Amino acid sequence: MASVYVAELLAVQPEGPFALGGWSLGGVIAYEMARQLSAQGRAVERVALIDSYAPRAAQPTEKGQLPLLARFGADLLRLAGSDVPSDLLTLPELQRGDLPALYAAVRDRGLLPPDLELDRLRELFEVFQRNDAALRRYRPAPYGGPVTLMAAAESAGPPDHGWAELVPNLEVVSLPGDHYSILRAPHADALAAMLRSSLRRALAR
Repeated sequence: MASVYVAELLAVQPEGPFALGGWSLGGVIAYEMARQLSAQGRAVERVALIDSYAPRAAQPTEKGQLPLLARFGADLLRLAGSDVPSDLLTLPELQRGDLPALYAAVRDRGLLPPDLELDRLRELFEVFQRNDAALRRYRPAPYGGPVTLMAAAESAGPPDHGWAELVPNLEVVSLPGDHYSILRAPHADALAAMLRSSLRRALAR
């Protein structure tokens, strides 16, 4: 995925310096893009990881123990800004990996957009599965360039999200919110301010 993104990036902007960033899995991809660009001798001034975990870091226990379909359901609801009912994640249908049952359960509770069809949900789940598999297979190598981790204060796990052993030049900034609300108002203002500051410092270099 990172190699494809690098090729697309260079087709638009062949020369650096580059500033890369992403949220969650997107941050991991940005990290690998930075490694590949640096290996090509291209300048990467800044990598911004927005509450991204290093793949070999311990994931939050309650998330790591959930079946994949349950994690997908929780992800879908939290991205939409909805709370996740505790009983929803323990439904027998989810333990069996029954996607139509998940769809019916969340639709009946009014937790999904009314125009979201089951076929579209299947497509989203397929992407979620592929991303999860890719993340589990990825073994990141160290990177010596400047990296800023913008960690959500309410996220679980170590403060450095597992990046310190890979990145000697790591800056960790704690921002309000959790893994999802860091992207939404009112917490998005703090994130935007930090991104602006990080980009200014990169340009100054």
